[in-house]
Amino acid sequence: RLDWNLLPKAFKYEITVHKNSNGRPDLTRRTFSNFIVLKDLTTCTNYTISLKSLNDFNLRGESTSIYYTTERIKPVQHVQALHDCAADSVAVSWNSSPGATAYTAIARSTGGVIQYCSVSTTTCQIPGLQCSEGYSVTVIAQADTCNSSQSLAVTFQTKPCTPQNFQISRDCQSSSLWASWNTSRGAFLYKVTALASDGTTDECNTRGTSCLFTFFSCGLEYELKVVSISRNQCESNISDPITVRTAPCIPQDVKAS
Repeated sequence: RLDWNLLPKAFKYEITVHKNSNGRPDLTRRTFSNFIVLKDLTTCTNYTISLKSLNDFNLRGESTSIYYTTERIKPVQHVQALHDCAADSVAVSWNSSPGATAYTAIARSTGGVIQYCSVSTTTCQIPGLQCSEGYSVTVIAQADTCNSSQSLAVTFQTKPCTPQNFQISRDCQSSSLWASWNTSRGAFLYKVTALASDGTTDECNTRGTSCLFTFFSCGLEYELKVVSISRNQCESNISDPITVRTAPCIPQDVKAS
């Protein structure tokens, strides 16, 4: 809003707006009042605003000019981050900011890795997140001439890392299998799955780094794999499977003749 004092013998007033001092004005308005509200000015832009009085015959008096810089784009509000464990990605959304033509969502890990996506809408996907990392997400609104400050950050934790050094030991006499692995970053517990060649499945859940499977059926092939699970039930990628075969079954109905 632009205000001024009324002048004697002035019939009306003319306001011109320039982005620079040369060329035709970007905006011209006339009013009989002593104020005017200028709308649709570009954000983050320097303007020269000139005011002239006109008499009854539309003769202009001397102009008075001021220099005005429009405000920056306001930071976006209501940023949300929805982490997808299976896809190792996060979907970021936010409210639009007036004057913005593009947005950049930035994900920063506690380890210092920065990933981002740039869009003209109010949602985007950031893929390829690292395992067992805390991330903070902020959004910057952008215009042709300037950017907003960063939004308030939202945080989330990615899925735990895949257990490494997965190994299997077996006892043929008791048909038992012993599975072990190294501690995994971000893991709250571990789940080992044993899938038999006859379609049956056994599971072992533990807070430790080993599991004992007993009384496996004889003469079957078993595929074993382990995943780590976080406190919020987010599962890691599956380890490389290990295949073992149990001892052959004892011959039945043996007869001597």
